[in-house]
Amino acid sequence: MKKLEEMNIKVPETRTSIKQILMLAAGLILVMAGILLTIRKNSSVTKVFAIRPVMCLSLSAIFLFLAFAFIKNGLFLFLGIFSFLTGIIFLLGDTELVAPTMRNLWPLIVVASGVSLFPAGIYKLKRIRTVYLFPAIALVGLGLFFFLFSMHIVKISFVQFFAKSWPVFLVIFGVVLVAIFLWQQAHKKEFPYMSDDSIGTRIDTINK
Repeated sequence: MKKLEEMNIKVPETRTSIKQILMLAAGLILVMAGILLTIRKNSSVTKVFAIRPVMCLSLSAIFLFLAFAFIKNGLFLFLGIFSFLTGIIFLLGDTELVAPTMRNLWPLIVVASGVSLFPAGIYKLKRIRTVYLFPAIALVGLGLFFFLFSMHIVKISFVQFFAKSWPVFLVIFGVVLVAIFLWQQAHKKEFPYMSDDSIGTRIDTINK
């Protein structure tokens, strides 16, 4: 039992806990099935229902069930939320429920990975951890940046944009490095992303 606890695996010991786990499983199944059936009923698509959203939502239910019922691990919560959001994106693109197709919507999957990373980072310690916060913000920003090109909000292609503007990226990267250096000099320690720090911990330290 101690080994399982060290691995963050919860084992149901009473009838009440077993009932709660069964209730969780039933709830997740109903949510996923309801989403699929709702889209299927309201979609004008006559072809066979797309398999990608079905697989993603099914995996999401499995990962979320494991994360909440047995394994207290941010990785499983990340996979569950990411699979769920990806399944919704596939539903929108594959079923023609919206005008844009997956060729236009694919950057939202990058956004979904960033959005999923944030709750996964705070799941275990119940506080914001900078080692997850910075990559999450970067992924969301990168996904939205590519989304501007995939939806043709920016009229030129990304290749053309990069060919004309790549020196700007060098400037931005250089500014970031300088900002990191100045931050380290001011606080006499490593940049938060380089250590398993948390915003909650730093606030508690300041208050003391």
